[in-house]
Formats: sequence, structure tokens, C-alpha cells
Amino acid sequence: MMKGKITMKEKKNMNVIEAITTRRSVRAYTDELIDRDTLVELVRLGTLAASGSNMQPWGFVILQGKDLIAQHDKVLKADLLTNLEKYPHLQQYRGGLENPRFSPLNNASNMILIYGCPKSHYYKIDCTLAAANIMFAGREIGIENCWVGFGEYYFNSPAFKTDLGVPEDYDLVCAMTIGYPAKPIKQGPTRKEPIIFNLD
Repeated sequence: MMKGKITMKEKKNMNVIEAITTRRSVRAYTDELIDRDTLVELVRLGTLAASGSNMQPWGFVILQGKDLIAQHDKVLKADLLTNLEKYPHLQQYRGGLENPRFSPLNNASNMILIYGCPKSHYYKIDCTLAAANIMFAGREIGIENCWVGFGEYYFNSPAFKTDLGVPEDYDLVCAMTIGYPAKPIKQGPTRKEPIIFNLD
């Protein structure tokens, strides 16, 4: 049972296995703002994730408002295009980034950013587990998401962190767009069979 104020847009009543097997990265949302208390509660559920040595090294930023996120989207996109040669793994997205209609932040109205404190050796693992908790807790109440790899540099920049009050030594682990899906969720691509090295 979820504690605190939660706005149930569409209660899914799905079990954990169903939530995992039907999960998709959603990149098209309605413009609706998620109730602030609901976002805070999702973050709280994120902090119930396993944590190495119980260090709980996470910190969060909540961004809301289509215009605000669009401003960050514009700066982020320009920064990526200017510095694309530094990021070999992003070269494949040059065409999309050069398309004026493409939004790296999915034209979202809501975002959650997850930062970790490197004083904990396991901060990246812990924060990733927190992100997964948020993803699946959101699914239970009709809220979907997408982990946005394009945000790994911009949201970790000293200027952005200073502006949002994120301590300098905290490192971005996850930039997540989140919201109510604009269209029904389709079944995802078939996954490969797991590689189990010691299976006879």
C-alpha cells in the first residue's frame, strides 16, 4: 500500500512480473503535470531500493513544466551538436539531433533526475536500482517513463547543478522523462534468450 498522497490516474493492478514483461520506454506523453505529491512519493519509493552498505547515496531533482523542460531541451541539444565529436557513442544520432523537430527530452512536461554521491563505491548501482523502483511504481498508477541517455552531460554540468542546488560532487546517474502516455503502450521487441555461461 502506498503511503502519502498519490493521484491514481489509472490504477493498473498489475503484479511485478506483468509490469516487467510489459514495460516500454515511452517517448510520447500528454502535457499534463503529474501531481507534485505523486512525484515525491515515487521518489520515496525509489529510496526503498537496495543500497550497498546502506549508504543511500542518492539525491533527486524534479523538473516540471513543458516550457521549462523545452528550454533545457534546446540548450542540451545545441550542446550535444557542438560537442558531438567528443561523444563517439552518440554519433549515430547526429541526423536526429540535427532535425529541428526532434526533442531529446521527448517534449516532456515532467522529469526526475537521479544523482549519486561518489563517496559510496556502489552509488551508480544504488541509483539505478532506485530508478527501476520509480519506473515500476509509476506503472502501477498509469505513469510511464524513459531513461534519457542524451541528458548524461548537460544535467551533470557544473552550471546546471549549481542552478538547481545539486552538490558539486554528486554525479548524474539517471535523467528520466516521466508522464501519462499519449497513446496506448505497444508490445516491445522480442528479447534474446539470456546467456547463461555455465548452463549445460
